Amino acid sequence: MSTVLDVGCGTGRDLGTIHARQRWHCTEVDLQPDLVEYARNSHPGCTFLAADIRNLRLNAAFDLILCLGNTLSYLHTDAELAATIATFAAHAASGSLVAISTLLGTGTNSAGRQHLMTTLGAAVTSHP
Repeated sequence: MSTVLDVGCGTGRDLGTIHARQRWHCTEVDLQPDLVEYARNSHPGCTFLAADIRNLRLNAAFDLILCLGNTLSYLHTDAELAATIATFAAHAASGSLVAISTLLGTGTNSAGRQHLMTTLGAAVTSHP
């Protein structure tokens, strides 16, 4: 892998670390301009953009697309989620990996405990 898109990058911490270790070409996107500016100043060598992930189109494909943390929890309708999934598809080539990690549960330290949540009509068990 050599190109990475981080959708909802926040402060750029995750991809900034990857770039520092691997020197991959990293493009990071967040809706909040202040976070993008902070990330740009903290992680030189990466490309940072203030943009809405629901309609982002960079006319480029990436080997790895990341969407980590709370990003998807800010989407409140099926249409917003579908638009974001379309963004992932628009930036993926054959063989691209899309890695999505969302935060579940209360966000407190719950080592050794399981959480059962029901979301979108399905039961999900998270294991810390």
